This record gives sequence, structure tokens and C-alpha cells, in this order.
Amino acid sequence: MKKSIFLLACLISTASCSDHKDLYNPDNETEKKKEEYNKNFPVPDIDPTQDWNAFTIAKVNVTVNEDWGETYVVKVYTDNPLDQDSNAMLLAKGEIKSGETFSADIEIPKGLTLVWVARVDSHKRRLVKPVGVVGGKIKSVFGTTIEERAVAESRSTVDVEPLPYSEIQLQKFMSEGTDLSVTPVANIAAAKGTYFVPAGKTISWTWNADGDSGSSGFNTGDVKLIIAGNVTYTSQKSIGNGVQVIVARGGTLNLSADMVFNTNAGMVVMPEATVNGKDHSITFANGTDGKTNYVAGTVNLGTWNNNGGTTYNCGTVNLTKLWGSSTGSTFINSGHTKVANVGDGDTPVQNIINNCLFEISENSAITNLTAAPSSDLRCGGSLYANSGVWKLGEYAMVQSGGWSTFIDTDIIGPTSAYSLLRLAAISQVNWKGTWAESITKGYIINNIFIESSALGKIHEVINGNAGSGTSKLGNGGVVLAAPGNANLWVPSDGYCTKGNTPVDKGDDDDEKEEINAAIYAFEDLGSIGDYDFNDVVFKISHLKGSTEATAELLAAGGTMKVAVKYGSQVLWDEVHEAFGATPTTMVNTGRGSGTKKPEIKTITVPANASFNELIFSIVVTSSTDETKTGIVVSEPTTGEAPQCLCIPATWKWPKENVSIVNAYSTEGHSFGDWAGNATQANDWYNYPVSDKVYQ
Repeated sequence: MKKSIFLLACLISTASCSDHKDLYNPDNETEKKKEEYNKNFPVPDIDPTQDWNAFTIAKVNVTVNEDWGETYVVKVYTDNPLDQDSNAMLLAKGEIKSGETFSADIEIPKGLTLVWVARVDSHKRRLVKPVGVVGGKIKSVFGTTIEERAVAESRSTVDVEPLPYSEIQLQKFMSEGTDLSVTPVANIAAAKGTYFVPAGKTISWTWNADGDSGSSGFNTGDVKLIIAGNVTYTSQKSIGNGVQVIVARGGTLNLSADMVFNTNAGMVVMPEATVNGKDHSITFANGTDGKTNYVAGTVNLGTWNNNGGTTYNCGTVNLTKLWGSSTGSTFINSGHTKVANVGDGDTPVQNIINNCLFEISENSAITNLTAAPSSDLRCGGSLYANSGVWKLGEYAMVQSGGWSTFIDTDIIGPTSAYSLLRLAAISQVNWKGTWAESITKGYIINNIFIESSALGKIHEVINGNAGSGTSKLGNGGVVLAAPGNANLWVPSDGYCTKGNTPVDKGDDDDEKEEINAAIYAFEDLGSIGDYDFNDVVFKISHLKGSTEATAELLAAGGTMKVAVKYGSQVLWDEVHEAFGATPTTMVNTGRGSGTKKPEIKTITVPANASFNELIFSIVVTSSTDETKTGIVVSEPTTGEAPQCLCIPATWKWPKENVSIVNAYSTEGHSFGDWAGNATQANDWYNYPVSDKVYQ
């Protein structure tokens, strides 16, 4: 790199850097150095088919079947454009109408097995899918049929579970039962029967509701306590052995102590009935025998602990906490549930079925969730799930305003229409086992819009296994979007859903996007033996279809005067001076730096040219004796030691005097593996040894 006098040109042609040529050299110095360079190249057995070009051509077909007559922009990226921490580069761009297919041959890095396909509507709302590169082909479809838009039908009612009792039945029970306002009873659970507090009466709960040994075989409802008046529960008394507390229409149960229901005991709150106790809790130990609690009126409580049984809410439930961690605990919401917290930290409620509106102001932890069609679950804080299954129906919405964590949890959307999973932030989305094992947990499949401002590694679990290029599970319908961009219109019905309307204008912005780029890295033969490929490093950015490309100088690791040319056009007369440094100063290789940023140059290129068809060269001249000249034109011949490489722009070049073989030595992903077998380790440039490359 340092003391020779010659001209070196690296011409990137269809064979990457094509035929070797020897021009007249009076001192024959360059030819000797070239021979020495080849002899000492750190990969002795180069693959005879290795052309040193890390790009290939892929065929892309993207179909959009959405709004009739709408025009869409289709984009293809190297990485997730919705992830602010990604290095996403735009590979292709086209415009089509709904019902049409965008087709193009695009240039992609050979190691790229997954691309990100986006469709952008006229409002700049962008939907994104990760799509595998399979056999050099990329195929993706947005929408399933040509339709006006994905719109849920408005609904004003929801199918609810039938009331356990009618008003007539309760009146009959009371007519045959014992009036507790008239006849005090020490233990209402001592024998089967009905006890009641009539309308208009206000009394305190003074009786025992826990049966003796003779009543242990009671079933739920064998003992009924019907509250049609106003009852205050003043001291904690265990309720069990078949006792069913029924708050009738117009009745009120006020808690000034915590209430515990034991096995085969439960509660029914009829329409226009109320249970109050915001500082207290009700705990049910219904067991796993299917015994249920039913709310059709209004419940205002501190904690509803549904421990092992089932609760149906067809009315309005206002809670500080919903609890139910035992196996079989199920809360079915067919009305309106408002709660501060569901579960406790990372201890979740076992089962929630949401048929209507479920509002969580703070945090939630749910093992299994079924979100019925057009239902709405909104969590203001964090959302946590572990080792369960979430099923989302058509137009169902699940939203979180805090961190979302899914561990070993399957999220399954509908196969027709779409559901919406809106997550403000994602802390973890993972799977059970490893990719080498059968994926049985932790995937996200079928028709789900996932909206979030943090969609980093979520592609690893959506559509079964997107990274493999196939969808092992589901129909591959998962679509990612920024908040408010999902193509899902859900009208508010005033009761079961607050609805969803996409934003008027999305955030897709062409000016912010990096386009496809390649790095050209050169060795100048100045010093034989370092093979660091940092003597001259520059980046060329070009999007197929455009006749314009840009050239950006990145590093100058040699210590001789070097010019860079594109064809006959000189891009930089002297690379060190372009950095504001002297020709003997190394720049951006760990040994030195410049004082300014080189000017970015614009060049005219063939519209559909690939990087390996663009002709670049470096011209090297001695920094001490410009009168002595030696000329060598040396482009890497297929199967021979290269002096230039054509590499994706995410590549980090080695530090000064660090061989590229050492800088990229990760087992199974090394430069040496790739050099020795052109079909292996095509992603080597993504695996630098961090302390051996220039950051």
C-alpha cells in the first residue's frame, strides 16, 4: 500500500472485476508485486467460480388487491423500514393500481434471505411484510380480494350468555323462601332452601353462610340468597357449600369487608342490580367443575378474584384488579369491563374471552386470550403473555400503550378479513425452542395487522418462520405498520368497540430512505501481505430504473497518491486530499483521520445497470517520485486473488494491517469460507470481528 509506483484499475464488470490485463511496465515492478500478492493471498484454495461480487439478481412480484381504482407504490427493502435501528436500503420501487402486479429484476446481496416488501397508498400509509427469497424469487400479496376497503360491519348488539334465572323465577323462589328481614337465621347454609331480603329493606349481613358437615354435598344453587333490597356485608364470612348469592333487579350489595366464596358457591348479579366495594375484594374458588358467576348488572369492586371458575360479564364491571391465576380460571366479557390491572406483574390471568369492550387503564398479564369478531381490548400500560394462545377474530382489536412482552405465546389471526394488534412498544416476542426444532409456540400467523413504532426483530416469529422463506404455519397474512397506518376501518358501535380509523396521512417519506448501495474496496499492492482491503474504499448508491447514482468516498488506507475514476470521469483527483489530509496520511482505518468530509459525486449510469457492470478504477502514483511510472491494470479474474471487492454497503472494512480473513473469521460465516466456496457463507460481510474492523 505504501511505496510502489503504478496505476491500478479495478473494473467491476459482469464477472465482477473481469479479465486480467498486463500493460507495458518498464521496471516490471508491478508484475512482480502481483505475483507476490497472488502467492501470499490468505485463502490458498480459491473457488474457481468465485467472482468476488457479493450481489445477485432476484425476481420480485408484488400484487396489491385492495381499494378498487386506488394507485399504490410498491417498495422492496433490505431490512425493516419500520425499525428505526435497522439499516434498511431501498432495493426497488414501482407504481401499480389495485389488482395489478409489480414485477422487476432487482439486485440484492447474495446473503440476503429475507426482504421487506411495502405497499404505500395515496395517503402515504405504509404496510410492510417480511418475505423470504426462495430460489431467487420474491413473491408477496397485499389483500385477498379487490374491495373498497377492509371495513367491519357495525354492530349494536352482541350475543350474550342467557340469564341463569328469569324475574318470574326469582319472584317464585322468594315467595317460597325465608324473609331474612323478618326471620333472622344463624346459618343459611345449614340446609337447602331460599333466603331473601325484599325490595325496600336495608339490613346488615349477620348470618353465617358456611355449611356444616351435613351440607358438604350441596351443589351450586341448593342454597339461594336473593338480595332485592339493600344489604351491607360487614364482616368476613366464608360462603360455601352450594350457596348462591343472587342480587336481584333493584337490589344492592355493599361490601365493607372482603368476601370469599368456597367450592360450589357463586354469585349472580341481575340487570339493574349493583355490587359495591371499591376497597374490598370478592374471591371465588369455584373449582374446575364449570360452576359460574354471572354479572348482568353493575359491579364496582377493588378485586374480582376468579380463582378456578368462570365469570360471565354481560353488564358493567369496574375493578381495580382482575385476578384468576389458577388453572381453569376464565373471565368472559360480553359487556363492558373497566379495570386498572389484569393479573399481577408477570403472573397472568389464565383465560379471558372478550366479546365486547375491555378497558385496562394500567397493566395486564393474560395467558390465553380469545378476542371475538369486532371486539375491543385496550390496555393503557404493559401487556404480558406467557405460554399461552391468543386468538383474534375478524376486526378484533387488541391495543397496548406500554411495553408488550410475549413469551412462548401463539397469536393467531383470522383467515378472512383482518384483526389489529396495536403495540406501543415491544420488549420481547420470542418462540419456544430453537429454529432447529419444531415451532410449537411463539408464532404470529394469519391475517393480523401489527401496528407499532418498535418492530425490530418481530419478523423472526411472524408467519411461522418468515426467515426461512416459507410460512410453516398459517397463511402468511401478517402485515406490519406504523401506528395508525393499518388498512382497517372499524366503526364505533357505542357499546362494544370504540372503533378504528386509519390516520389521514402516513409517514412514508422517500427523502429519508437510503437506496441500494455497494462498497468497492481496493488493495493497491503498495505493501504485500496485509490484505486489509482499505487502501481505497468508496460507496456507490443506485436504484435500478434511475440513470443517476452517487459516489461517496469512505476511507483512504494507502500512503500514495490515488485518484478514483468512473470510466474516464475523475471522481476524486487525490483521495487523501479529498479528506483534507496529506497523501501519506491514512484516513478512516484506525491510524489517522481527515479534516473534512469528501464531496459526494453524482454520476450518470445506465438505468438498469447492476453494480458489477459499472466500471471504476483507482490510479496510484508514487508520493516521492512522480517521474518514475509503472502501469498495471488488474481486475480480479474469476477464481484468482482479487485486488478489489464489490460488497453490500453494510460492510465494515478491516482496520489497518488487519487481514480481511481475520476481520471476518466467524465460523460458518467467514470470508475464508466464501472465498473457498462461492456457494457458502454468502452473508460473511454481516459477521465482522468487532475489534478488527473500522467502526
